[in-house]
Amino acid sequence: MKVLHVINSLASGGAERLVSALLPRFAARGDDISLYVIDGRNDVYSRELAAKGVKVTIAHNDGSNIYSPARFFELRGFMSNESFDVVHSHLGPSFHWSALAFLTLKARYAESKLITTEHAVHNRRMKMPLLRSFERWLYGQHHMILCVSEGVAASLMDWLSIPSRRLLVVPNGIDLRKFSAAVNPDAGVLSWARGRTVISMTARFIAEKDHETAIRALKRLPDRFVAVFIGDGPSRPSMEALAGDLGLVERCYFAGTKDNVPELLAASDYYMQTSKTEGFGLGCLEAMASGLPVVASATGGLRDLVQGAGLLFPPGDYGACAKALLDLDEDKKLKDRILAAQARKAADYSIENCVAEYLRIYGEPAARKA
Repeated sequence: MKVLHVINSLASGGAERLVSALLPRFAARGDDISLYVIDGRNDVYSRELAAKGVKVTIAHNDGSNIYSPARFFELRGFMSNESFDVVHSHLGPSFHWSALAFLTLKARYAESKLITTEHAVHNRRMKMPLLRSFERWLYGQHHMILCVSEGVAASLMDWLSIPSRRLLVVPNGIDLRKFSAAVNPDAGVLSWARGRTVISMTARFIAEKDHETAIRALKRLPDRFVAVFIGDGPSRPSMEALAGDLGLVERCYFAGTKDNVPELLAASDYYMQTSKTEGFGLGCLEAMASGLPVVASATGGLRDLVQGAGLLFPPGDYGACAKALLDLDEDKKLKDRILAAQARKAADYSIENCVAEYLRIYGEPAARKA
């Protein structure tokens, strides 16, 4: 089987982490797996993927605009020189360029499948009503639309009135062994923390992840609590400034984009996710598998994942976030109960389960498009 995945970048986001875990497993089966990356900046995963047999093509490393129509022509040129059994996109505008390239190469890809995975509950296109008809048409050209959670599927149906039969929920998966208790804690974090209680959070620094709530929650906690922020992005400078304004410089560790998330989590005591919207919550799942009690905002797929296996708080309520963390720290019975529930839930989200479902979808005859 010859499969092409297309994605915007290989920075440390949820979709990127999923792709980096999935594709080597297909390659290990003997499948011919290619990954086309539009923007190579902040790349965390390409070297490891290539070492594991994935053919990685990075279109640009110079910051070229991923939304430029030129990216469509470049991808179309790449696809015109190959023939793939499956073309599978992740995130917009990779979704748009992949679909348009596939459709304009109809003769070459007449027997192939066009698939996309929708990772987000909300996106900016939802606020552009003039594009609604085009978006609905483009989604309709796909043989299957995969959604990482029920919340994502519901959002798509609400936005574009896509029939439920066109959508299939395939939850994200992780390599549970990578996040086991046997992982050696990150020495840098341990040295910096100096015995203090570490709360970690893995997320890009963008408005939707709401790092402000996390930092303000830390301010509400006793001084023995510190926070490690794993990730990078445009809002990082303003969040570093906020930490300074609140007198938290010594209690906030901005780790940046890292490829050793299991080790960073192993050096932590708790995990928080303060997102305003979230399609799934891969960071929370990784924390659950690492044995960290999780506190998260009750939104989208994040709520679905954490419900019954962690503590939830209203999005943006930093006081409630701080209280949830303190409750876990002060109530051992509550903490033990949460940890047991998390271990059971994490076991259902192995990367092997995810691979098996993808293989089933890839192997099915091409369904008639709506």
